[in-house]
Amino acid sequence: EILIDELMGDEELRLAFLRSPYRTLQAGAEWGMPLTDNERQALCASRYPVLELVTEAIRDRQGLAA
Repeated sequence: EILIDELMGDEELRLAFLRSPYRTLQAGAEWGMPLTDNERQALCASRYPVLELVTEAIRDRQGLAA
């Protein structure tokens, strides 16, 4: 949940994740956010468009431009 919040709110992290999901998740584990294999697989399988759609919805709700 914490990682999802970070991916939604941090554009740089989200772009890094979209470019290299496994590397980004490994870095997250090193920062104290370890994930199970199932969690990593689920996040990597749904990289796009789920993250972008949720991010757009958040921006729309907050009245921010994309």
